[in-house]
Amino acid sequence: MPPSALTSGIVVDDGPFLCKELAEGTCREEFRARPVASHGLRLLPLPLVLFCLLCTASLRAGQARAQRSDPPLLTQVEQIRNLSPEEANRGYPVRVRAVVTYYDLEKNPAETDLFIQDSTAGIWVDLGSAKPKVHPGQLVELEGFSEAPDFAPQISKPHIRVLGEAPLPEAKHVTFNRMASTKEDSQWVEVEGIVHAAHKQEDALLLDVAVDAERVRIKIPNFLGAMPTFLVDAEVRVRGVCGTIFNQKNQMTGVILYTASLSQVHIVEQALRDPFLVPLRPIASLLRFNPLGASGHLVRVQGTVTLQQPGRSLFIRDGNYGLYVHTAVATPVGAGDLVEIVGFPAVGEYSAMLQDAVFRRTGEGPVPQPNPVTATQALGGSHDGDLVSIEARLLEGALGRGRHTLNMQDGDTVFQVELEDAQPRNHLETLAPGSLFKLRGICVVGADENHTPRDFRILMRSLDDLDVLELPSWWTIGHLSTLLAILAGLVFAFMIWTRALKLQVREKTEAIRQGLERETQARERYEELFENASDMVFTCDQQGRLHALNKAGRRMIGIGPDEELQLSLPEILAPEYAPLTSQMLQVASQEGQETHEVEIVGRGKVRLRVELGTRPILRKGHPVAIEGIGRDITRRRKLEEQLRQAQKMEAVGRLAGGVAHDFNNLLTVISGCGELVLGHLDPADAKYRHICDVLKAADRAASLTRQLLAFSRKQVLQPQVLDLNITLASVASMLRRMIGEDVELKIVPGQGLGRVKADPGEIDRAILNLAVNARDAMPQGGKLTLRTENVGLDESYARAHYPIPAGQYVLLSVSDTGLGMDAETQKHIFEPFFTTKGIGKGTGLGLAAVHGIVSQSRGHISVYSELGRGTCFKIYFPRVDPVTKPGRDTQVDQPDQRGSETILLVEDEAMVREFTFEVLKESGYAVLPAQRPDEALKICKEYPGRIDLLLTDVIMPGMSGPELAKRLRPGRPEMKILYVSGYTADAVTQEGISDPNIAFLQKPYAPAALMRKVQEVLMSPARNLVDVSTAAQDR
Repeated sequence: MPPSALTSGIVVDDGPFLCKELAEGTCREEFRARPVASHGLRLLPLPLVLFCLLCTASLRAGQARAQRSDPPLLTQVEQIRNLSPEEANRGYPVRVRAVVTYYDLEKNPAETDLFIQDSTAGIWVDLGSAKPKVHPGQLVELEGFSEAPDFAPQISKPHIRVLGEAPLPEAKHVTFNRMASTKEDSQWVEVEGIVHAAHKQEDALLLDVAVDAERVRIKIPNFLGAMPTFLVDAEVRVRGVCGTIFNQKNQMTGVILYTASLSQVHIVEQALRDPFLVPLRPIASLLRFNPLGASGHLVRVQGTVTLQQPGRSLFIRDGNYGLYVHTAVATPVGAGDLVEIVGFPAVGEYSAMLQDAVFRRTGEGPVPQPNPVTATQALGGSHDGDLVSIEARLLEGALGRGRHTLNMQDGDTVFQVELEDAQPRNHLETLAPGSLFKLRGICVVGADENHTPRDFRILMRSLDDLDVLELPSWWTIGHLSTLLAILAGLVFAFMIWTRALKLQVREKTEAIRQGLERETQARERYEELFENASDMVFTCDQQGRLHALNKAGRRMIGIGPDEELQLSLPEILAPEYAPLTSQMLQVASQEGQETHEVEIVGRGKVRLRVELGTRPILRKGHPVAIEGIGRDITRRRKLEEQLRQAQKMEAVGRLAGGVAHDFNNLLTVISGCGELVLGHLDPADAKYRHICDVLKAADRAASLTRQLLAFSRKQVLQPQVLDLNITLASVASMLRRMIGEDVELKIVPGQGLGRVKADPGEIDRAILNLAVNARDAMPQGGKLTLRTENVGLDESYARAHYPIPAGQYVLLSVSDTGLGMDAETQKHIFEPFFTTKGIGKGTGLGLAAVHGIVSQSRGHISVYSELGRGTCFKIYFPRVDPVTKPGRDTQVDQPDQRGSETILLVEDEAMVREFTFEVLKESGYAVLPAQRPDEALKICKEYPGRIDLLLTDVIMPGMSGPELAKRLRPGRPEMKILYVSGYTADAVTQEGISDPNIAFLQKPYAPAALMRKVQEVLMSPARNLVDVSTAAQDR
């Protein structure tokens, strides 16, 4: 949670307060401060006290929830700066109004700087790749998020809106120590100091200003004017944003002041127009006591050049004093040249020096001569910066191109000699350690923290400053060491040679030992692989007697790991494989390999299907035993059997679907014409009974067709989200009448049952089929139980009951206490035309139809049965989320099935067309019959009157019903459409007729059903005017 310092910018809205005291947050204190009744005041009613206390607790709980749930909105820069790095990196939302104090748009987005400041503080903004059009002095509203990726909290991912112009904040005058404390980081401040240098870096102007004896760099971006050299040595007051320079460890290494333009640099004391007009001073007077104090301004000295390092430094001599000058001027001068130098005095490593200096050559004098010193004298510090000569011996070092260092020694003092570019002279190509040299160069003294001389080094100007005085004696320590090494080598050579034989013997012994270890490790790896293999691995003799059997093999056979292995291969295989076993052993004994599919009979007579392969074990090229691998393929064979069964069911389904269309057309004519004839007969007429028999036969044929389509899963379903508890309640009374009084019906609905998506009519039919089978299985009566419940199937259950996937299901179980079934019968109960009932008592399609209905609804059905104990069918429907169904149109009372509208009838089957024509005509409709779609187009084009309904078959030669409707729609937009078909679901679905917004009637249909559907379409709103092609795309 954010710190308490953020609360001033957080607003928590918990609704209106219930009383003034509560709104002001003083309710609790008011009650504590009020006097009691003994002081003459009336005591508050107890209910009011309790009410206010409850309100206070509710308010504080709401504030705690708000703080826990939503991050606070930070509206002040100070709130962001007060965040710890952990809090800032939580990304608190920020919305502040502030003035732009600095903006520098660099080519590299990572180097772009934007600083803003409000009335509380200033802060840096990480623009990323954004390039906002803002400039200093603009008031902006900035939205973003808090962040602290490196040194200090900042604002990231900003969205900036310019509100107008605004004055810059009032600058706070600070010292260098204040800036270096990081307290003023990103703040608009003012510093005062003396300009030491001015130079440009790309498009930016950089000023180096001495503030409190420390250097502060001023950066002014996009500076296109002339170099302001007039500022050098001027005392200035600068306003800008205090910036921090930090390293990769996020540690401060310096400070910088960002200012938008040169207008923020105000001159307090101007510099001299010509710096060389400064009074001349001797080198010895620099940084010495002055009762008036050091001015901090330029000083001018003159002297003779002793060494120049172009662009970096210059060493001069003034009498007996040397001086180190730091200058960027690269004008070449030589030793002995007279120069005037103007620079800023500063404390060097030991002596005084000049910084940011410029010089000019004033003449030429004699080449300066070095002062001879010893190492002790040089270390005293009085010769710092002066040209000296010294004698010393070389400890180590070499000369060559580039910068080189020689380690020298004089007495007990060791020092270094540095040379920029050592171009060797012929006699100095190799420097021998121990040689005595005379060196000439600039003495540079190094000091400790107390400015006490610690060491010194000599800067040589060239190899002309190096003279060899004495070469080292040949009998040096190095040479003696070499001789001793040679003698020692000879002594030890004999010892090594004598030990070589011993080592060879030891190596061979070790090789033999390692070979034995590798052989042992290989044997252990083989045994581990043998034991832990998932397949059965065994070895046996040529007669089949088992010598070794791994864990998987013992598990298959059913013997424990510690039991003695006294079995043979013919004993563990099924008896019918005895000849094959002998053949496998014989082939394996003759250096052959074979693989066969056999069955292993374990303990308990459990049979496992195994793929068994054998091969010989050879010793010196001859077979001495047999090894084999057996893989359990029982599950794979079961899956293959299920696949074959599914393919057989699919073939029967294709056959059923192939005849469905023609059969439905015939049944349409038979049942339809039968009802028409029946309507004109007297019930007393003998023909009336015959026609009724014809209609009953047609109904049975239609039912048979539906069952064929059901088990083949090719019927047209109209799925809905169902509650199976409601479904069971709706069919309960029908089930009781159907099963009879000698069978007890028990329905156990599940609590909190989930929903399923299925066709309610087909679910009713499946339940009735299962109930009828259960009744027939209980000829002496019994108990039929229907139960629903929610179940979750995990991955292990799904693997054991393939092909049902894991997930959430609604289970419908139908169990009875009947005769039960054996295992062989259970294998075939879902096959079409399989029945255990007598002739004429069953079609063998009931359970096949149930299986098809469940599968078409994406469900799964399983059966468990025992002879004499009963059967239980379990149906798993995928559980779906309940949906709120849209309100149905108000059902209008069914009017008299007579009409006067005009209907365009398109049917390629002549008998169906004639029957439909008669039914519609007898009901009062004007019918325009057409045999083909092109004929319907012609009739629609030539008919002058209104056509209210297009009644068309879905699949016809030349053009489909939906395509015909699409072509007729532009000319007759008011015409409604009713599709009919006797084809299976897959054929109809390909035409887009499965959409619930399209009116559809399945063949065969009776005249009454036809008239109800026609009346429903004609009286309905434009529900069935949906374009079939559009509906098909939506699906």
